[in-house]
Amino acid sequence: MQPVPCGGKHLDPAVARAFGVAPGGDYLHVHGLRGQPDRAPVALTDMYIRADLAPPVDVFVELNGGVTEWMATERGAPTARIEQTIAGGLLTDSEADVLDAEPGSAVLRTMRRSAAACVKAELLA
Repeated sequence: MQPVPCGGKHLDPAVARAFGVAPGGDYLHVHGLRGQPDRAPVALTDMYIRADLAPPVDVFVELNGGVTEWMATERGAPTARIEQTIAGGLLTDSEADVLDAEPGSAVLRTMRRSAAACVKAELLA
């Protein structure tokens, strides 16, 4: 993933509701494209990581997807449970533009919620 960190911020009420957590609280929001190097991106990703568990932005960029492992090692917060839902949908105009696809094309939307043994919902992707 090629992340574009959006900085620490309070969790938006709509996002909190979607993930089943309380609004507010500081989170690192990372928005980026997923795909293989030298190939067109295949997915858009938004991650919300609780600020007290999140890696520094410069470290996040170098993790190449190993965020949960880093949190387990560096923050003492190993993943205890992952809940995932997958639903069909259609690409919005802005999503299609970023992915160089046709608006309205079929898409799978995945929501994953990870919880550590010691905290609740630290990584929302």
